[in-house]
Order: sequence, then structure tokens, then C-alpha cells
Amino acid sequence: MSRKFLHFSRFILSILSIAALFGGSPVHAAANSPAKVQEKAYVQLMRLKTNANKNIASRLTSLHTLSTRIRAMKGLAESEKTKILGEIQANVTDLADLKVKVDRETDSASLVSDMQNASTTYKVSNMVSRASIEASVGRVTSIIGMMSNIGVKFQKRLSLEQSKGKNVSSLESVLADFNARLKDAALQISEARTAAATLDFSSAQTDVKNATADLQAARADISVLLRGLRAL
Repeated sequence: MSRKFLHFSRFILSILSIAALFGGSPVHAAANSPAKVQEKAYVQLMRLKTNANKNIASRLTSLHTLSTRIRAMKGLAESEKTKILGEIQANVTDLADLKVKVDRETDSASLVSDMQNASTTYKVSNMVSRASIEASVGRVTSIIGMMSNIGVKFQKRLSLEQSKGKNVSSLESVLADFNARLKDAALQISEARTAAATLDFSSAQTDVKNATADLQAARADISVLLRGLRAL
């Protein structure tokens, strides 16, 4: 081994020993210098901003898609459409404001907090579920109205047959069941609206299902009434 190499090795060892004596190696000190720490914080902030803006863009796309879907929904009352579309637009505006805030943010912790709050505020899935339930409620309500009119006509026909001396007691019992089914269906739909308003979509869906079952039973009563009237 050459003397020059030995002298160089001793020189390096002495430098490292002095660095250790004063709190670490020169390389370690450089990696944790204020400039390096600031650079890492900046890189992290930029990465968070990129992810935040992608998240916001995705939600805006979902809201615009939902807006188109709501406008095309059948069975959803115009007043309800207007209400939901208004909420969608409010969320679009809030997200646009959030993007401005994200772009101006200089602190990573604050940026993370802003996005976490947004995650609990902008629930597109809630709007989709609510709109779907409201559409179902609208359809069932419309059917209840039509079937109620049919019930009135059946009542008039039974009264007419009874005035002719016909025995319609059994048919009156069927009509009573028919009316009870419609009344219960209307109650279930009212409860579905209340549940949807409080974001209890599972209960709302169950209420709509129960109302639909009532209507199916009422439809069966119509068949019985028609056969009975033909047989008089």
C-alpha cells in the first residue's frame, strides 16, 4: 500500500472523527440542512396539491354526470329535480372555491385538513341514492293516485249493483282491502321520503319495496273485483 494512500486514509478518518465530535458527519448534516428540509416540504406540498386537484376534478365530473342523469329521470317531480340540481350546483361552486384555496395553500397540514373536510362534505353517492329513491317515490305516488281513482269507480259500480238488489258484500270486502293497501302504500312512501332526507337510504329503499308490495296486492284485488262484477 503506498504512503500517499495511507496519508489520504488517515486524513479522511480524522475528518470523520472531528465531524462525529461536533454532532455527525458532513453528509448527514447536509441532508438535514434547513435548505434540504425546506425542499422536501415543498416537494410534499406539490404532490399533495396534484392529488387534491385530481380529486376535485373527478368529483366535478361526477357532479356534472349526475346533473345530466337527474334531468333525464322519469318519475322525479320537477320541484324535486330543481331542488337536487340546486344542491349539485352549490357543490360545484364549493369545489371550485376549494380548488382556488388548494392552489394558494402553502402548508401541507392545512391542505390535508381541507381535503379531509371535503371528503365528508361532497358525497356524490348520497345524491345519486337520494335521486334514485325520489324517482321511485314519484312513480309509486303516481300509481297510487291512478289506483285511487279506479277505487272510486269500483265503489260507484258496487253501489249501483247493490241498488239493483245484488249481493255485493264479498266485493265490498275486497274493495276495503284494496283501499287499505293504497293507504299503507302512501304511508310507506311518506316514510321513504323522510328516511331519504336524513340519508337513511337503506330504510328508504325498504319503505319503497313495502309500498310496491302493497300496490301489487291492490292490483290483485282489482282482478278479483272485475271477475266478481262480471259474475253478478
